[in-house]
Amino acid sequence: MKKLAETWIFLVVATGWLISQQALTQQNSTRLIGRIDMHLLQSELRLQIRKVIVLPIGVRYQLSKSESGITSELVVGVSPTRDAAKQMFAEMSSMIPVMRTTQKGTLPGDQFAFWTGTRGTDGWPHRCLLRRENVVLSFCYDGSAKNALDLARRLDELLVHSNEVAPKVDVVATPPLQLSAPRTIRQGSHARIVVSTSGEELFWLNTNEGALAKSGDFYYHDTGRLGNHEISILMASEGNVVFTKTVSIEVLSPKEFDSRRRTLPWRISDSLEIRDLYFLQKPNVDWSKLPSSQKEWFSVQRGTFGIIQSQDEIDRLKQQALKEWGEVLNGDWLPESDLITVERDARRPTPQEYVAHSAFVLQGKSRVIFMGQLGRGCWVYVEQPDPLPAGATPVTAKDLLKPEVFQAGSKETAEGIFPPHEVMTRVFHRYRALKPEGPYEPVRILLMKWREPGELNLRSPGYP
Repeated sequence: MKKLAETWIFLVVATGWLISQQALTQQNSTRLIGRIDMHLLQSELRLQIRKVIVLPIGVRYQLSKSESGITSELVVGVSPTRDAAKQMFAEMSSMIPVMRTTQKGTLPGDQFAFWTGTRGTDGWPHRCLLRRENVVLSFCYDGSAKNALDLARRLDELLVHSNEVAPKVDVVATPPLQLSAPRTIRQGSHARIVVSTSGEELFWLNTNEGALAKSGDFYYHDTGRLGNHEISILMASEGNVVFTKTVSIEVLSPKEFDSRRRTLPWRISDSLEIRDLYFLQKPNVDWSKLPSSQKEWFSVQRGTFGIIQSQDEIDRLKQQALKEWGEVLNGDWLPESDLITVERDARRPTPQEYVAHSAFVLQGKSRVIFMGQLGRGCWVYVEQPDPLPAGATPVTAKDLLKPEVFQAGSKETAEGIFPPHEVMTRVFHRYRALKPEGPYEPVRILLMKWREPGELNLRSPGYP
């Protein structure tokens, strides 16, 4: 009988985990694996990755090509602790719906499991699952069982000895990031949660189980339940460190939500935004039968405007619009960013120009429309009932504009004299409708237009 010191003892526990004597010694190590460098591992195994999906058990790399024998997928998960990795190993082990098979010889990892595949058209490949310290690896293999075990040992060697592929650390770090989300949402709507990182690629689970890189959007849909919602978002770093981040959002009834907001969307109906306004100087007139020279209307959106595909670009342009508008107008008159629409102006594809517009109701004051070309200027339309309700006062330019706009600050150059902003305002009394056929209601209108310095064109003013 061979001595125990010269043999390997395998302990098969109830879950089927196989732990070697060598592994028991290695568990005394205090160092953890901080990350897995997928670029090096991908090069080492000659893999071509087709898709990345973040799962609670790790990052699943679906493969389009492999020269190492790995087929279909490779799962890599780095946990912050060994205990978390053991739990991850247990979860992954229980997901395979077939019996494990016992293998002889020195087994890789601190924990290892093997499933023998079958041949034939309806067969499946071998599968290896191993844990080393706080890292769990799983892969499918199309080849012999011996070669599959050899590859598992090779991967384990990289985890143990390669500080390039698997750098050793005392504490596993997650990438610094920020989550921004609305504190409240209206029942039945979506809340957009934006994640921003400091440059490292970040994979995270979205509603379609897709992986987004560096930053992106996560849309949480209200289930109808009012109150506070804790939303946990599963994420993984570029180094395959799996973790979760949580944000809190309060779901309010439509009535309570509207009562808390300063600005509300101005809509024709519950779903249709304001696009055009029509005006009459006298009541009981058919607008469509007026001569062209006498027709008055206000178009917010043109047919030449195009959709912007990138959400990051939309966010940037919305902030630019608020910044430009805030340089001229008092902050109390600015719309909230979710009420701003930004679009491409297809009339001028080179250089690309953008427009921003917003139709909203300023609670307790008036109905307002902003529209303009970014970097060039803006129109502002402010509407009040006519006559005004008891106790209300007419809105004036000084109510909207910042005090410094009225101060002398013109800059004289060789080309001429440029004020900080060229501003023009006029008050109208009209009958206004949302459709040409009406109904029309009497309103008082303050119409304001400003240009950025040097952009004023009195001969052919465009949009705005």
